[in-house]
Amino acid sequence: MPVSAFHPTVSSSRSANPWVDENPVGQNPVNSGQQSTMLDTHSLSHQCLPLFKQKAWAEGLSCGLNDTDMETLRSTLETLEHLDTQGDQPFPESLMRALQTSPKVLELALKTVNSQLLVKLVAEQHIKAQRLNGPAKLQRGLTTFSEHSTSTDSVNSLEQVMVRPVITGHPTSLNKPEAIQSALTRIESMDLLPGEIAQLCDEVWAGQGQRTQKPTVQQEAAYFQPMVKALLNSSHKIHKLVHKTTDNLGMAAPTKNLFELGNWVAGDRDGNPTISASDLMNVVSQYSRAAFDFYLKKLNGTDADGEYQRPSSLRVLLTAAGQESRLNALIDQVRNTDYRLNDPDKFDPQKPHFQSARALDAALQDFDLSTLDMEDQSRAQSKLLRLSQDIQTMGFFGTTTDIRQNSAMNQKTVAEILKQNNVEANYLNLTEEERCHVLLTALDESNRLDAPLNTTLSTSDFASEMALIKAYKAIQDQYGEGALKNCITANSESASDMLEVMLLLKVAGLIDQRGLHMNVMPLIETVDDLKHAEPMLKQVLNMPWYTDRLPLANPNDPDSPRVQHVMVGYSDSNRLDGPLASSWAVHKAVTSMTRLAKQHGLALQVFHGRGGTEARGSGHSYEQDIEYLNGESLAMGLRQTEQGEEVPLKFGNRALSTANLMDMLGTTLRVASKGADQGVDQFKAVMDSLADTANQRYKQLYEHPQLAHFFRKTTPIQYMGLSNAGSRPASRKVANNDQEYLEQMRAIPWTAAWYQSGSMMPAYFGTGTALAAHVGLNPGGGRFNDGKLQELKTLYQQWPFFKNLIDRTDMALHKSDMAMARNYADLEPSAREVFELIDQEHQLASTMVGLIKEPQTSSAEELHAKQAVDDRAPLRRWAQQVQVGLLKQFNQTTNHERLEPLKPLLVMSMQANANGVGRFG
Repeated sequence: MPVSAFHPTVSSSRSANPWVDENPVGQNPVNSGQQSTMLDTHSLSHQCLPLFKQKAWAEGLSCGLNDTDMETLRSTLETLEHLDTQGDQPFPESLMRALQTSPKVLELALKTVNSQLLVKLVAEQHIKAQRLNGPAKLQRGLTTFSEHSTSTDSVNSLEQVMVRPVITGHPTSLNKPEAIQSALTRIESMDLLPGEIAQLCDEVWAGQGQRTQKPTVQQEAAYFQPMVKALLNSSHKIHKLVHKTTDNLGMAAPTKNLFELGNWVAGDRDGNPTISASDLMNVVSQYSRAAFDFYLKKLNGTDADGEYQRPSSLRVLLTAAGQESRLNALIDQVRNTDYRLNDPDKFDPQKPHFQSARALDAALQDFDLSTLDMEDQSRAQSKLLRLSQDIQTMGFFGTTTDIRQNSAMNQKTVAEILKQNNVEANYLNLTEEERCHVLLTALDESNRLDAPLNTTLSTSDFASEMALIKAYKAIQDQYGEGALKNCITANSESASDMLEVMLLLKVAGLIDQRGLHMNVMPLIETVDDLKHAEPMLKQVLNMPWYTDRLPLANPNDPDSPRVQHVMVGYSDSNRLDGPLASSWAVHKAVTSMTRLAKQHGLALQVFHGRGGTEARGSGHSYEQDIEYLNGESLAMGLRQTEQGEEVPLKFGNRALSTANLMDMLGTTLRVASKGADQGVDQFKAVMDSLADTANQRYKQLYEHPQLAHFFRKTTPIQYMGLSNAGSRPASRKVANNDQEYLEQMRAIPWTAAWYQSGSMMPAYFGTGTALAAHVGLNPGGGRFNDGKLQELKTLYQQWPFFKNLIDRTDMALHKSDMAMARNYADLEPSAREVFELIDQEHQLASTMVGLIKEPQTSSAEELHAKQAVDDRAPLRRWAQQVQVGLLKQFNQTTNHERLEPLKPLLVMSMQANANGVGRFG
């Protein structure tokens, strides 16, 4: 239906809805004979906007808005329609005037904008998933892997490779869960009937607004449940294609699952110190139930939603083989095992149940398929093999939960344990060498360490830490070792930081003659720490006691190498040192640690702690994220965090999760096949120089005496906690001065605030100066060295790392809007110098990226991503104008009671702004 059909006509009746059409979308029932239509983003959003406007009008009437307010609402909704179809329009000043007397008008306008942006954003994700062409990428990856499998510096066995997306609880999804989930569910196929479009709009509209309270950890885990289920089903489906492709290539099919799903929801004590042992147990149980639900559906032969029995299912084949009674007995046993672990009231100890996932896996081998013909026998065996691989990876836990704690808290906990066990009374005062000596002595098997029952600490930190540590073994005993696999230590700076974790694991009963039962994983993030990562790792790898206890790459192969796990972070390194220095430090550290592990005969599993934005290491697809990595570092595959809004937008339903997992696996296999990144050595001198210059420039801004004041007054940073987006506290602790305020800032709100205000500063500051200095370009322009520019072009054309750096910078610059950022800066004219620094850097970065990157070098996917940003930009700019007006009110009004009704509106402006740019923090 043409958009013109919904243009309002002013009615003399105040109650008349000016957007009701004679035959509006969705009025006819779904079964009325109407045909569904394949939609693109534009046609879907154009069909939704009139419905959202109708809802805004009806809600305004029901709230009793007066004639003046209704007229303001009508003119504002008209403006929004022109924004969506014709681009930028003059901002209705009457809307901001109405704010003084009727905030409801602005609320309805924001609900309309955010509903429209959310529909656009989700629709774009589905169109993007179709363009990814996951099957082709997966087949290409497997083919390349097969062709290079004999190379001495590349991976040579699928048995080593695994890709591991890890869901975190980072609060970067500002939309209410019900709104985003409704959109994801309704737009799974873009093939929608009019009645389904109306239902989509109903649900998205109902889910708008500010969250009234922070979610609990358990609620966060429940929110991610649909994504977990989609991932489990997608990984199973993808293995069918993997087996078919490897068979066609003459490769040996993998005997294990190529995917492992992880989560941080209840294990990230560094991010959320309120997490308790009971929270951890509860979330492990939630994801355990997801695994059992998956197994029961596969065994029962129902579809992923359990709605119908598939004709080619395992149940149908086993029934044909005369194995139905054996299958039913197995299903009962699986269900009773689920009850034993997760629903004790339903558990019947008199009935059979499995003690371990290995026993369940073994039971799958007991089916007699001899009566089936060859074709059906092969199909049944293939299904049983894939289910067996699922069980080997998912066990009784579904997703493995990572434990993360800060090294400072570990030190305090270890100091108290050593004191209580009469090992060392003054551990915190020892030198690094003395600490390592004490820890190695205490770790010796002949020395017993008990978990202290009492503590002299004045806080409850020690008690809560010990309760969690004791829970680790209980969870592993109940659900299997895979339920808790990794102990991550944030701010790892020294060998003692790693040995301290081992001591905690010893107290927990998770070190024995077989070795470590959890991986000791340092998180290395700041540029200084990344520079010292290799010496730190070298120190512990030179300790035979330590390396002898590392896990094997393949537990079933005693000749496989042992594995050292490390995590590298992209967030705080960016916040403290800028994007160029951060990116280069991470890449160099990964390369040096990979080489070091290889020298010790070990494999290195690298865990990439990315955020969702370009500033925090993320591109617009897995291919962009992985393409530039050192192939040698992917010998064990890829592990990567998935944060906030990225989780539903990548894995919110089976269509999205299947496409993105195929992209992730196919690209990982292809890049791993390349082997070592030769560019690290070849271009080291250039990159070291660029990084030093960029870092010095970034420090000029970061240490500027007015930065903190400018940041607080010209961005919504002080109000982000109002979003109630996550369970974790909004900040680590109260700062006493501006410098502490910046130092204690979390990376997510730091990045998000700059993205909200339009400058995107953390994604490029320092990069422009460094590139310009390299070619001799002055900030004011003029001549520059053509040879040096050609050198940078060569890096871009030949080195994936540098290409990724420039492309991410380019995308952030494309999303930026310095004219709008200037409006934000005008909120605090006294600190204008800070904005001028940012504006100058933006100009330099834009100039240099334009010189290095010729237009024809942009990929089709990149162009599509930019076009999607442009499509949402007018509505986003409208929301930013509203946000500027609201921030002005907050800056100038001292009457806090008067500001209360405006707080939900400010949150809604942040929601719309984030949906407009596509990412929050």
